[in-house]
Amino acid sequence: MTASAASKGALSSDRAVRGETLVRKLFALSGVVPLGIFLVLHLWTSAHALESDASFTSAQRRTSSIPGLLVLELCLVFAPLALHAAYGTWLTVTRRALASPSVYPRGVGTMMRVTGMIALAYVAYHLFELRFAPDARGIRADEIYTVLASRLSSRTLTVPLRAMFYMLGVAAIAFHFAAGLWGHVVARGWAPAPRARVAAALGFGAIGAALFITAADVVTLFATGARLVGRDDMTPLVIDSFAAPSACPPASASAAGPSPSPPSP
Repeated sequence: MTASAASKGALSSDRAVRGETLVRKLFALSGVVPLGIFLVLHLWTSAHALESDASFTSAQRRTSSIPGLLVLELCLVFAPLALHAAYGTWLTVTRRALASPSVYPRGVGTMMRVTGMIALAYVAYHLFELRFAPDARGIRADEIYTVLASRLSSRTLTVPLRAMFYMLGVAAIAFHFAAGLWGHVVARGWAPAPRARVAAALGFGAIGAALFITAADVVTLFATGARLVGRDDMTPLVIDSFAAPSACPPASASAAGPSPSPPSP
């Protein structure tokens, strides 16, 4: 091998290493910044359902009216999600760690891979069901609440399979996000001491638990009509003021009974 060929080979290898290092950094960063922010904002919007269907619909309308929403979603959600999903799947299939040595204990590392695949399947299904399915293209913002309630309350052989899959998906996302935040902090050297790592684990664990409880509360509400946590506030029935009087007779009239007939002369 000539010196020129050896130099070209070393240069190509160096570029490959730099490229993989860049992809690894983008992979780690995408799970924290764009996707993490989107997860929190999306859950905050969905949590309006815990107030009322009108509050949920209002939040969906505000989101859908954002200028350039499609471009923002492509740049800040779908592109980072595609990168994170593709490289994460490659790491899982090849059984490689993001960093060597891995910052995660063996059990946590395994759970990161498992929850990552579950989260990918859930997000893909959720996006397809509400955005890309043939029967989802015409869904308006004011119809999403009804559509979710109808689908999550459905049963397959008396088993709420869709709601159970949603619950599994949000649990996987909450764990993956919280553990990913901990791993990012440790990998960056922001928690070098063991006590700092434990404190970070407790803090991010609390964040993950809060995200899961909120999401589980929303899923349970859509699936059953009742909240998992907190008090159920029933939305009062709105009476149409233009309804015929005979359709809803006044309580006083029905309680008083028929009016007495005039006395005969």
